[in-house]
Amino acid sequence: MLFSSFRALLAASFIGLVHQALATCTTKPQGYCTLELMAIVYDDLFQDTLEWEVANVFDKDCNNIGGLSQHGDIVPGTLIQSDLPWDIEITRLKTRGGSGDYDNIGFKYGDLYNFVGFFSCTAYSVDWPNYTGDINDCVHAFPCSG
Repeated sequence: MLFSSFRALLAASFIGLVHQALATCTTKPQGYCTLELMAIVYDDLFQDTLEWEVANVFDKDCNNIGGLSQHGDIVPGTLIQSDLPWDIEITRLKTRGGSGDYDNIGFKYGDLYNFVGFFSCTAYSVDWPNYTGDINDCVHAFPCSG
């Protein structure tokens, strides 16, 4: 019970990053959107664990048009809904950091776009009342109009 209470507090703080996320989005050409995935990085004894917590979808002007907050449950198979015609499905997402390819992510957007490769990721540290540690923030632009 104590762990779930801590996790709820941590998730509430992490959701605050949705508002900060706009800083990672840059304006795109017409017909392109940005997918952002954010994870909390936990130091384990032998390798880092990534808990992917937040997904955001931004239009070409960096307006948030969808996403979700799963509190550590964004995994392959997760569907991300937005104002776009099709859902975004996560197809590859690393949760263990040992080999260093945490930024090698896969997703598909309807039949229009299927991507597996490297996102542009930034790691930074936060110092909140209920969590001090690292955040991994990854973005990728994709064609979002037919």
